[in-house]
Amino acid sequence: SLNRYRYRLRGTIVLIIIAVILAFSLQYLQFFLPARVADASDAIYNIIGVFVGLVFSHLLIQYSHNHIPTNDNHRASWSQVSIPLLLAILWICWRWFPFIPLATPESIIASLNPILNKPQLDLFVILRDGIGWLIFFFLLSQPPFDKQPRLRVLKYAFVILGIELFIINNQLSVNDLLAALGAFALYASLDYNSTRKTLGWGVLIAMILTWFAPLSNPEQATTMNWVPFASYMQSNPWAQAKLILIKLYLIGTLILVCKMLWFDYKMATLISFLVVITLIIAQVLIGTYKPDITDTFAVLVFGWAMFLIDKQASEERDLAMKS
Repeated sequence: SLNRYRYRLRGTIVLIIIAVILAFSLQYLQFFLPARVADASDAIYNIIGVFVGLVFSHLLIQYSHNHIPTNDNHRASWSQVSIPLLLAILWICWRWFPFIPLATPESIIASLNPILNKPQLDLFVILRDGIGWLIFFFLLSQPPFDKQPRLRVLKYAFVILGIELFIINNQLSVNDLLAALGAFALYASLDYNSTRKTLGWGVLIAMILTWFAPLSNPEQATTMNWVPFASYMQSNPWAQAKLILIKLYLIGTLILVCKMLWFDYKMATLISFLVVITLIIAQVLIGTYKPDITDTFAVLVFGWAMFLIDKQASEERDLAMKS
């Protein structure tokens, strides 16, 4: 929205006013919902989120002004940059959830406990997280990171893992290290095109592992839930929020890879939708998992957003070619 305003300051003011009205309206409406509690601090957090979004938008637009594509097509617009960047941020958010720092000797030792005290291998975690890291490394091969040496992405991985030690309730295990190192070894051994093709199958495997992860309490498994977010709200909100993050990361990557290899964003979204529907049907048939219609909405919303971003990128490219 900010990019569409001729005068950016005016656009910023308009968006802030809309955000304030929306944030407090959402809290006011909660007075009429018996299961909800209105809280002004929630509105303030939402407004802070808008300011953070405005800052990122401003930085991406500034990047666009310096990297408008030319006839040699070596430069990338903000719209081309933002999709890989958003997906990479989703992976970091999943690793760092719930974002609450705790830097005490006891907490750091507790975070290292899986390594220090009888480390155990978990092939499920190694494979799923290894694919997640491979996706992350591939995203860092896209603009604006495409000029950096390949070895640098391994440094990013260790920085992300190191910061996890200071996040409450996060633990670093030998599985995390093996997943990151294995993903980097595969990433360093493949060229760009081979990595893209590998990711196509890798994302599918990671989605199967995520959608069919062992439940902590199998007795709570239910039949198909047709109300979006209902099952997420009925159980542990922290665990469900983290699950949503990893699902969005994999869904967005599947759409991006399908678009890169074969289709446009519309067809890539449709293919991803069919994949998620297939996983949900399989969950229903198996009967020990929690199928939820929310996943299908996530595909459609994510695909629609990526389509709009790509459309904006096409308009920028056309404008750059004419100017």
